[in-house]
Amino acid sequence: MSWLNIQGNRYHCLKCSEIVKVEYEGGACLTQIGDNRIYEQTALTKRYGQPTANPNTEGYYLHNEIICEPCFKKRYMKSGQHYVAMNMEALCNRLSGIKDKYAENVGRATESAFNNWLENILHGNLCEISTSAFDKTIGLKIFKLRNKRKDLVGQFVSSAKDSIIASILNQINSDPCLRDATRQYASEAQPIVDSIRKLLTNLKGKFFHKGEIFRVHRINLPENLNDYVLYEMTTRTPATSTPDITVFYQTNMRKKDITEFLNSCDSSNQVEMDEDKLIGKLKKRLEVLASI
Repeated sequence: MSWLNIQGNRYHCLKCSEIVKVEYEGGACLTQIGDNRIYEQTALTKRYGQPTANPNTEGYYLHNEIICEPCFKKRYMKSGQHYVAMNMEALCNRLSGIKDKYAENVGRATESAFNNWLENILHGNLCEISTSAFDKTIGLKIFKLRNKRKDLVGQFVSSAKDSIIASILNQINSDPCLRDATRQYASEAQPIVDSIRKLLTNLKGKFFHKGEIFRVHRINLPENLNDYVLYEMTTRTPATSTPDITVFYQTNMRKKDITEFLNSCDSSNQVEMDEDKLIGKLKKRLEVLASI
């Protein structure tokens, strides 16, 4: 990962001539910003130059192309973008945090529900999953023969895999403990989902015909300068004298991206299964059933 001797930051408004200057605490320090950021800053330095004569020793200033708050309000207030930008990121971060908070509980309940179903499944239940596959494989009398079980189980699972997965999902989703875990998640997540959907609904006007989403940034807060890792050598803190100014980045994110994120946060989508792991456990259980 690439390093750069960084002294500060320069924010260039794309709509006016405003340049917001930031000095970092500690002065020029080697900072791990990553290859992509190096390429980006090389191009921006060609455009804007460097305020120091010898940046390798005196320190580089990063360049950022933004929209300053006065310009943003002037251009995007009526379309609802200013209100959305000031609230969208915080709400999405809260929702992501809630999802992470409950992921372990839901995962644990999912595994418990599956194990409970597996322990209580009977030979006849498998016929209900796929009658045709059952009759041609583990429903045969030779299933009782030890040297035939593994092959017949493999054939049954291979020919009825989709039906098996659907049946497992149906069974574990009806488990009381799992339903309780997803209900707790939904009770905390749904108000945030509703707030985000309301923000998207309120977006309108000629400036939103492409569905752009803007990211808000306060220049006086610590900032991770690397897109892929986060630790003390990738983070820089503005000097205490830095004013509390808000700027806006136009992102590649679109309205549909937020909608897809919300769909992924739906309580009905929190149950995740490692299909190969579950099928492996099921095969072992089916071989045991032959001897019962």
